[in-house]
Amino acid sequence: MPPPTANRQYNSSMFVGKKLLSKRYERGTCSEEGSRRVLEFDTNGGARIRNGNTTEETLSSNDINQLASGQSLPTVDKTATREMQFYWFRDSNGERLAIQEIVYDASNTKNYIRIWY
Repeated sequence: MPPPTANRQYNSSMFVGKKLLSKRYERGTCSEEGSRRVLEFDTNGGARIRNGNTTEETLSSNDINQLASGQSLPTVDKTATREMQFYWFRDSNGERLAIQEIVYDASNTKNYIRIWY
């Protein structure tokens, strides 16, 4: 059986009301930083990143749609830039959603990548 093909999604409508999990991996290492995070989409198209019961970041529906369409946005602290690519695919577990997030800063020292699934 061939591997699943991921289909890029350019809007976030498939993600509304979904929760995706991830760990963050730091630049230059394969070690994860901290605990598993949750990217939780609300019914209005916005999302929040949670670590346990703490909301680390909130993204508006406009932010999410900009990211899904291929634009980059500054991070909440304005020290880095975030890009996200949204995907839908089917594998042996059924239909699934995933997001590839890349955050990079001007000094190139605090970059990280997350795969939300």
